[in-house]
Amino acid sequence: MTFADRSMGMTCWYANDRQQQATVQLDMHFVDAVQIGEFVEAKCTVVRRTSSLIFMNAELLVGARVVAT
Repeated sequence: MTFADRSMGMTCWYANDRQQQATVQLDMHFVDAVQIGEFVEAKCTVVRRTSSLIFMNAELLVGARVVAT
């Protein structure tokens, strides 16, 4: 969950002109197990922006296999 939060935070930081921000809410759905030694990649997307919030989505992937959202 920390990896997802940090990955989305970095994506948000770039999307928000490198301004500081804080996580308001983080919901995590674990889809599949990750084995020791597997490489996990985060694919983060900005879904919506308001004047004070940025809504995001992320998929955590091992290869093409989604392991968490």
